[in-house]
Amino acid sequence: MSHLTGVISSVIQELDTVGERINSAISEASSDAEIQLLEDALISLSETRTLLQGKTPVSQVNASVTRIRPLP
Repeated sequence: MSHLTGVISSVIQELDTVGERINSAISEASSDAEIQLLEDALISLSETRTLLQGKTPVSQVNASVTRIRPLP
């Protein structure tokens, strides 16, 4: 179980870093395409979050990564 806790801690640290980068990107976004790309990324994160809701205690979580389309 301690290995799993370490994995979760690592993921949380990485998500904190991603959150900082998202905030920076939001501040710098200037075109509609950039804003749409960020919105798509946040929607994807939100959809992933809903997979965890109502799963206490979590016995198994299936997750997938959705590729976000590149800027045109």
